[in-house]
Amino acid sequence: MGLKDKLMAAMEKVTDTIQSDVVPLMDKVKENIQNRNTPLADETERHYYEIVYNLVSCAGGITYEGVRRYVSHHLGQPCDEDILRKALNYLDAPYAPLYLYHRTAEEPFKRALAQRKDFTPEKIDQLIAINKEIDEANRYCCTQMEAYEICYKEIVSDVQTKYQNILDALKNYDRCYHFLDGLDRIRIDYKSKIGENAIETIIHFIVARSYANGNAQTKKFVISKLFNDIVYYCERHPQEKNDYLLALALRALNYEKQMNTSAPYVTVSHQDCRNFVLSDETFNQLINQHPLDREKYIEMYANAIQYADSFMLLSERVSSTFICFNEAVCFAGWKAAAPLYDKGESKRPWDIATVLYSYAIHLHKQFEDDSM
Repeated sequence: MGLKDKLMAAMEKVTDTIQSDVVPLMDKVKENIQNRNTPLADETERHYYEIVYNLVSCAGGITYEGVRRYVSHHLGQPCDEDILRKALNYLDAPYAPLYLYHRTAEEPFKRALAQRKDFTPEKIDQLIAINKEIDEANRYCCTQMEAYEICYKEIVSDVQTKYQNILDALKNYDRCYHFLDGLDRIRIDYKSKIGENAIETIIHFIVARSYANGNAQTKKFVISKLFNDIVYYCERHPQEKNDYLLALALRALNYEKQMNTSAPYVTVSHQDCRNFVLSDETFNQLINQHPLDREKYIEMYANAIQYADSFMLLSERVSSTFICFNEAVCFAGWKAAAPLYDKGESKRPWDIATVLYSYAIHLHKQFEDDSM
């Protein structure tokens, strides 16, 4: 073989080496660059992200351990935690001190990601588009409480046991003070572990479920809480007293209207409040004093009733989840007081408001007399 032939052979060998080793390496480098610039390019990573994204959309702040459990639950097997952490990197940074993973609204989400060096504007826009695709697909969704029963299974069970212990200890007590103290102790036990919103929701759910199942003690304590709230609120907010009491009355009537139907429960609406204001003589007299601003005053009075603080067993932040329960308690309070008063069975909201307030004052005075 001549020198020229040897040189050609050597060059072919180099070419073969480039094609067999260097080209795949360059392809891999190119793929890695693409993956860095394209969010969730890995199929498994994107699957994990979709599960987590729906979890935090439905349930709010969740601990890492809760997230891991939820993903494993939907996979039907333990998740790969390295892949999970990569998927979690595409959420906004978790909030200290518990480091709960949240879903953030789009604009704050964009601003948060823009502060990170690994997120270009194009990558952020791509991630937002992925989020919208996940929203439309609507997979792996659940209610808040369904999420907690997966993420915090043992805690939910423990809270149920502690709640029953409270009821057992208070068999001979009627007022709500010790009952609420017991719930506060449960809250303190778990707030630092899973966050205030989660433990509030779990407690509220367990109380609401106990009430719905006909537990007489639960009913006794939550109705006592309702009347205690009425006195407390009306003493401290005398100018909003009528709005507050009318809100309770309309909620009681709303529950009565739907209590025997199988349709999804619908809370008191703005239109319900407008209809009441427009049909009520007292409000009409007030509205007629402003003939040039009728709509303004109709809306003002309707909004005052709709957004008045109504019965809240626990925090306002979770009460909307259990609005049927809250309105059921308003109804039960009305029915408990009605036999003691003339017009107690009247369905006129002003009459119901009067009955609720009169009975609340009666119980409060009775308690003060017993304490002397």
